[in-house]
Amino acid sequence: MTTSAMTTGTVTISAIQIGLPPDVIDFSSPEFARFPGLTPQKLQAAHDGNISLLRQAGFDVDGCQVDLGETAIEVVRDAITARHYDAVLIGAGIRRWFPNPAARHDAAASRAAPAPAPTA
Repeated sequence: MTTSAMTTGTVTISAIQIGLPPDVIDFSSPEFARFPGLTPQKLQAAHDGNISLLRQAGFDVDGCQVDLGETAIEVVRDAITARHYDAVLIGAGIRRWFPNPAARHDAAASRAAPAPAPTA
């Protein structure tokens, strides 16, 4: 985890960044061809750099990289239910892979999101 946290009063602002690891991407595919010069090294550096910048700004941030297969939803669900997050950041690669926002939401986010906890 992290050693720094962005706080507002006594509230820690936490986030998780969800992205694709470079080894699951076909960089020549139409979904990624619009990013000329993108390499596995640049993609990993961007993922790691975003997390580093958020930590430097004082946020408590974790990273989660998922494949494009059947395990992605389970991995995301496990990650976002392991602890409380105030924000979930979805990487551009995942957003590009699912071109229809409604399908993306219905197929992934709603199945991965935990059910709300009952309130008294």
